[in-house]
Amino acid sequence: MNLLRPDYSRSFHSFACITFALIFLSGCGPTIQRPAGPAGEYSDATDLFEKGKFRQAIQFSEGLANASPPTPYTDRALVLRAVIFSGQIKAYKDLADAYSAGWEKTKDPQYRSEYGAQRQDNLQYGVEAALNLDQVAGQLTKGVTIPKDLMLEVPYPAAEGP
Repeated sequence: MNLLRPDYSRSFHSFACITFALIFLSGCGPTIQRPAGPAGEYSDATDLFEKGKFRQAIQFSEGLANASPPTPYTDRALVLRAVIFSGQIKAYKDLADAYSAGWEKTKDPQYRSEYGAQRQDNLQYGVEAALNLDQVAGQLTKGVTIPKDLMLEVPYPAAEGP
């Protein structure tokens, strides 16, 4: 034992044990109940939208969008789906334009063929998204007009999509 140098190992271990216990106990707070039913489905869809998982958000909101009778979350799900489908249409159009530019610039027939195929695929995906948007618009308007009190109640995606 060295009298000139204090023994810090015991105080460090005590500090570490107390810190660990406080961290462990702070994690034992009350749990927050997730909403159930339509509110839970909508919450899941908006969480996925915020994470940039748009295909999954569409899947989670499908039941709400087609609910019969409509729930208080039906119009919200339809607005969310309209926003996602609109974004998909724009994205697929931009991709098709980019592949068209590549098709025009390349001289290699193999790449030209691949660019043409990718362009065609993206145009097809865009048409599919447009048809889905048309269906959602029909559900929102119910054949008459769009309600004036619709709004998108989700946070902006924190990350870009895949």
